Amino acid sequence: MKKQLQELLIKTDLTTDLSYLGLIKVTGADAQQFLQGQFTNDITKVNSEQHQLSALCSHKGRIIVSFRIFQHEAAFYLLLPKESLASVIKRLQMYVLRSAVKIEDASGNLTRIGISGINSEQILTDCLFAPPAEIDSNITKDGITILKIAGTIPRYIILGDKIPIECLTKLAKLEDSQTWQLLDILAGLPTVGLATTEEFVPQMINYHNINGVSFKKGCYTGQEIIARLHYLGEVKRQLYIAKIDSNKTPQSGNNLQANEEKVGKIVNVAPHPEGGFLILASLIIKHVETNDIHWENSKLQFMEKSL
Repeated sequence: MKKQLQELLIKTDLTTDLSYLGLIKVTGADAQQFLQGQFTNDITKVNSEQHQLSALCSHKGRIIVSFRIFQHEAAFYLLLPKESLASVIKRLQMYVLRSAVKIEDASGNLTRIGISGINSEQILTDCLFAPPAEIDSNITKDGITILKIAGTIPRYIILGDKIPIECLTKLAKLEDSQTWQLLDILAGLPTVGLATTEEFVPQMINYHNINGVSFKKGCYTGQEIIARLHYLGEVKRQLYIAKIDSNKTPQSGNNLQANEEKVGKIVNVAPHPEGGFLILASLIIKHVETNDIHWENSKLQFMEKSL
């Protein structure tokens, strides 16, 4: 079922408006050091050629928000769910103290476009410039940054103030953000926003296996609990891709049940092209083995054993 969906999507080159994601800009002499003490990943590896997934966690090691962090013209940018933006800025500003750091909403500064499909590399070369070759790498030219991201099909994020949208949409069909979210689900890339804030430690959504957590860096908020689980604990929940056939729309944060017992939550949801919905779900592993987990009255159809 997953392979068929991938084959369907890879045949069509798509351009997607990513304005549902907001941008936080962080600058200042102490910006790197400050961010290093806040996030799950090693920020010293973010530069003009490399970006990464990361997360801001509570003191209990629970993810407040997940995001992609990159550099654009020497500034750090966080690409994150727009509904979480204001609360994240407020939280980060609490810890600035006397550090030389400026944190601001930059959503209006850079247009955000996604492009995917088997011909996406050539389309970017024709409309802009040759995109980066490696996943989690990036290139900036003439005020435009292109990020290559993980996926079951080639995918890129373009950020800038003068993106040639007409050229892109002429060569790649324009789709809404739900298609991009579907591609995220297929790639096993979870997003934590307001609906699921502080519900999961990183390991519950496979963040440690998609390069979203560094276990070699120094301290950051929540690090002790996350590291203890990694080295000494047993992860009892994992991330799964599943399909729900229902006329009702499931939502991020909805509970999933087995024999009327809560056994997990929906992390992300997107409509399936052939009807129903595709979800990322964080579930207690032992219950998945029974293959009898439901959202309301709809049974989950698992596409993979685990991610």
